[in-house]
Amino acid sequence: MRVRDVFIGAVFLAVVAGATYFAYRRFVLPGNQCGVCGREIHAGHASVLLLRTGKRLETCCPRCALHHDQHHAGQVASILVADHATGEKIRAQDAVYVEGSDEMPCMPMSATPPREPGVEYKVAYDRCVPGLLAFRDEAAARRFLAAHGGRILSYGQVLESVKQR
Repeated sequence: MRVRDVFIGAVFLAVVAGATYFAYRRFVLPGNQCGVCGREIHAGHASVLLLRTGKRLETCCPRCALHHDQHHAGQVASILVADHATGEKIRAQDAVYVEGSDEMPCMPMSATPPREPGVEYKVAYDRCVPGLLAFRDEAAARRFLAAHGGRILSYGQVLESVKQR
């Protein structure tokens, strides 16, 4: 009788643990997560990978989309990135990018470390760092750059930056 009670107790605990895990995934974690890094997707910064299989993979930022493309060669048919100024989707190849500004859409403000002028901060590894924002035209990117810092990159330069990180 004792072995049977232990077995029933273990099965009960396994069922409760499984139900708790699925409830946590369903109700606590964000419903709209990046298909690459798992962070929450913010509509104004989201990128979309259109895969050759016909599926769509949404990512939190252009860096995650380009990272996925580089590490899954031949699987991506096209990449659409959000124009930071309007939120509209544009082809990744047609965008002008700002990298390393003070705006970090993938990192919640509470997790953003304080920055002091002249001090270099390094993150051991974070796919979304440095922040990468896409713009439809260079004039909008330059206006953003003047207010938020960073550097302007072409599509080819962005691919090199993503490859290095």
